[in-house]
Amino acid sequence: MIKTTASATLFVLSLVFGLLSPSFEAIAEEVIQKESANDSRSLRPFTVKDGWEVRWEATDRIAIWLNDPKGNPISQAASHMKAGSGQSYQAKGGTYFLSVVGSTTTWTIMVVQLP
Repeated sequence: MIKTTASATLFVLSLVFGLLSPSFEAIAEEVIQKESANDSRSLRPFTVKDGWEVRWEATDRIAIWLNDPKGNPISQAASHMKAGSGQSYQAKGGTYFLSVVGSTTTWTIMVVQLP
């Protein structure tokens, strides 16, 4: 019992004093880009690592396209026909930009790097 308690105490002290310090920044999500508007537009390019999301909310229908840096469409990240919100997981990192197409709704889009 004493040996287990001593080991647990040593582990906690190691964390507190940074000897085993996990990187809390690596664990947290990072917002790479956030933009709000009420029309169709292309957003500025961004670079992400593998494992990220497009998150959105809109007051009416919205379509969001993921494009490569040359402007070639890769996939539709979102297509929603009414007010709401959602997210689209993207596995592959790289440099991209998003296009909001055919929208007159008020929207907010975030690109989030996942831990």
